[in-house]
Amino acid sequence: MHSFSLSLRQQLKGTSLDVIEIIPPSVNSGAPGTQHGVDLDAFADSMFERMERGETEIGYGTSEQRRLASRGELDAYFEQLNAPRKA
Repeated sequence: MHSFSLSLRQQLKGTSLDVIEIIPPSVNSGAPGTQHGVDLDAFADSMFERMERGETEIGYGTSEQRRLASRGELDAYFEQLNAPRKA
């Protein structure tokens, strides 16, 4: 998705369109199964504030950490998520 956003942003350079990439964490939207996510209002407020500042790549909470992570950090996180679970 990030590569697509970068490519689209490049293709639309010089037009009146902006490409904004939002990388959300799990958000407690009130839908079943979302009760463990971040607060919806806090997430939305942060997204709008950052868009108003002109940011074009926006994460929040853990997704912001992953957005800024190095390749090694992302690989370690992937391994952690996919480690065998103890019974």
